[in-house]
Amino acid sequence: MTKPDPGVAIPTDAIQFLQDLQDTAQTLLGAPGPKALLRRFGEAMQRLFVVDRFDCLRLSGAGAKLVLKRRAVKVPNADLLSDDLVQQLTAALAGAAQPRAVWGPGCSRIEVAGQQLYVALIDDPRARSGTLVAWTEPSHEVVVPAATLRLRDAQREQLVRVMQNEARWLRKLDRTQARLYRDYLTGLYNYRYLEIALEHELRRAERFQNNFCLLFLDLDGFKPINDQHGHLSGSGVLKQVAEVLREVLREIDIPIRYGGDEFVVLLLGASCAKGVLAAERVRHRIEETAFVVDGGRTHLTVSIGVAAYPEHARDMGSLLKLADETMYSSKRNGKNRVTVVESMDVPEKGLA
Repeated sequence: MTKPDPGVAIPTDAIQFLQDLQDTAQTLLGAPGPKALLRRFGEAMQRLFVVDRFDCLRLSGAGAKLVLKRRAVKVPNADLLSDDLVQQLTAALAGAAQPRAVWGPGCSRIEVAGQQLYVALIDDPRARSGTLVAWTEPSHEVVVPAATLRLRDAQREQLVRVMQNEARWLRKLDRTQARLYRDYLTGLYNYRYLEIALEHELRRAERFQNNFCLLFLDLDGFKPINDQHGHLSGSGVLKQVAEVLREVLREIDIPIRYGGDEFVVLLLGASCAKGVLAAERVRHRIEETAFVVDGGRTHLTVSIGVAAYPEHARDMGSLLKLADETMYSSKRNGKNRVTVVESMDVPEKGLA
């Protein structure tokens, strides 16, 4: 076996490339779900390659019937692919001879409308549906040494493979989560999963100086529905509330049924100001929704508390406590409102 020559120095740029790769790959590990993984991957590519455009496309069908539909995953400082480019990419893939057959681990390059696209399939190539990640990178105005280009290609390939491995692990985990961490009634994550998701996000936020928000929601006037129409009708309303949350929130956000008529939402990468805007969207949508109860219609409102990392707290217990207390402050001050930690009055619990 040949031993490395201790007298041969590793080039400085290679050491830096390896360090950047290690640090960036760590950001992909421990994502709380597939949507968060896609966003993290986009942020990683933006950090290392300053991508021009980044998009996640849901792929279904095959051959001439192949369809690409955009998923709601937006990466800061990177534009989405244009609608025309998505259509041309669809045509290019549909016209290829079984493109799935040659898609394995890693990424591929394809030229569409005179532009070079990088594409990577993060699902089983044998499946009839999945997610295709596509992005463009800026052309270099200066000549880049061939060795540097090879290092960049190796970085890109390794990051894609890490992302694909994490996606496979998350799919396997999701089968277990369906039993352990999913609420049987609404299909949302349950309170058991909240601790896992918060722990992952706290570690990531602390290491990479990211922020996130926690919303605590409690329905106003839900108890009379159970009393007047029965628990089956109440369960039906909770399912409808879960659907509202799925529609209003971003794809990367994590809505959780905490228990009873209480819900928690983890807003990934959101500042306090953006958290308040998201909370107001949820409040407004629930207020305007006519919920079906025993063939009739009824309206509900919701009281919401907002706590943000790192503005208000830096540990799991404090964040949950503050979000809970601000929700009860919303109850105390008239319900159907959003309260942030700074504007919180002394809460009075026991309000329905």
